[in-house]
Amino acid sequence: MMLFLSINFMSSMGSSSKRLMCERSVSLSMIHIPSFPFYGRSNKFNLFVVPGCTKCEEAKSKLNEMGIPYQIYNVFEHRNLLQNVPSEKKRQGFPLLKNRNVYYTYAEMMNGEF
Repeated sequence: MMLFLSINFMSSMGSSSKRLMCERSVSLSMIHIPSFPFYGRSNKFNLFVVPGCTKCEEAKSKLNEMGIPYQIYNVFEHRNLLQNVPSEKKRQGFPLLKNRNVYYTYAEMMNGEF
């Protein structure tokens, strides 16, 4: 017996659905749904870090845990990429996460507010 399960994901950028095929009965509690679905979102995340920064390492771990792909930039080697960062975000320090010209602070990353 085959069981087809359709799951709809909603985000601020729209919705998407996935169809899962299972060979046996499955309860919904057995299905793992990532806490951060990428459906309808750009996967172009840039993480700006300072070498040796503990918070930067924690941010990397959080992104890895959530399965979010990102590119790392050392702020000392890529200063030119930080020219458009809003001053209120700069004042909060590093790390900073960028997605589609929106910057997120360490606190926002750790709370999943991106």
